[in-house]
Amino acid sequence: LESKLASFCVNLHTEERVILMVRHGESLYNVEDRLGGDPVLSERGEVFAKELARFIRDNFGDTDTSTSNGNDANNNNNSSEKTKTKKKEKKAKEKLGSYKDLSVWTSQLQRTIQTAAPIDCRAKVPWVSLSEIDAGICEGMTYKEFKERLFAQYSARQRDKLNWRYPQGESYVDVKKRLEPVIFEAERQRKPLLVVAHRAVLRCLYSYFANIESSETPFLPFPLHTVVILRSTPSGWDEDRVALDPVPGDTGAHEKVNS
Repeated sequence: LESKLASFCVNLHTEERVILMVRHGESLYNVEDRLGGDPVLSERGEVFAKELARFIRDNFGDTDTSTSNGNDANNNNNSSEKTKTKKKEKKAKEKLGSYKDLSVWTSQLQRTIQTAAPIDCRAKVPWVSLSEIDAGICEGMTYKEFKERLFAQYSARQRDKLNWRYPQGESYVDVKKRLEPVIFEAERQRKPLLVVAHRAVLRCLYSYFANIESSETPFLPFPLHTVVILRSTPSGWDEDRVALDPVPGDTGAHEKVNS
């Protein structure tokens, strides 16, 4: 993919761009530690969707945030953690552009669509290519069930997570391949872009923009309820990460290093 895009990117625009990446809010499958599927958001996931919309309102222009900011201040006077979050958000503020220019891309799975629903933006585009890695016959299994029922496959995955393919499903290499049209289109964007997707997909997208080796891609940290903000520079991309409430913590093996 990198070689295909090299000559294409040389001739692209050079002005600053902003790309935000975030996983969908916590889903019922996250709570139950299950693979794949098309679950809806949990209660915490629904709260996060509203918090993400607030973050977008506060960090993109053309909105009156005085009321929401005042409420936040009243509610958070005694919260040092939220104060830290506000400081990180302030760093991002006034650099992200206008929500009237913002495009939001999601997968066609309902947990990403639900997460993006409260956001004010220019356009929302659901992509089939942004769907989570296809877990094949393992769809709907918990990680524990996967290990117990298909131990040989589980062990093979541990040895080579990049190339290992779910039975009747996909590998990380497959995901990177199907994301090529998404990356081409993202490279063409001149206005702010928010991608609301899934962990394996975002690992692959992020590894492309951050120029990370493919072998490291399956292990990149992409926790729930954390916004990754990339700003283009002449030498690459600057990055900020902002964790938003509610913090789900480690809700299962999907947050472990080797998952």
